[in-house]
Amino acid sequence: MGTGTFSFDGDPGDGEFALTSLPNFNFFFDVAGATFTTADIASSVTNVTAIISTIGSDRFVNFSGTLGGTGGGPFGGSLDFVNGVGNNLSFQPGGGSLYQRFDISLGGTYIGTVPATPVPEPLTILGAGAAIAFGGAFKRKLNKKESAKV
Repeated sequence: MGTGTFSFDGDPGDGEFALTSLPNFNFFFDVAGATFTTADIASSVTNVTAIISTIGSDRFVNFSGTLGGTGGGPFGGSLDFVNGVGNNLSFQPGGGSLYQRFDISLGGTYIGTVPATPVPEPLTILGAGAAIAFGGAFKRKLNKKESAKV
């Protein structure tokens, strides 16, 4: 039916965030040949929130609005788009169904995932630090033995 991306700089972690607080946010969707971009947002972006969560190794994104679940757009969705040729796209309130191209009545559900950024475990960092420290101490001890032989 369609594909798309939602991206932004950095990773704020899990939680609910004002869309405008996500640096350089960007949307691109292609639904049945109709494209929608950030420039096509018809909702007031100041009324849109992104809900980001982690399940296993996947990150999930839902959208909601601050006006009773809506983002104040023309279709009452949490995030509405209208492209340059009049096609519409709407994320329904509370992260419900994604309604695509009202002009031909396509509909469906959506889910957005992004790969989680691996973060070293504290014990891994501690172990690496201990290995470096022991290696340095052993090298100093070895150098002292070499100096004593001369």
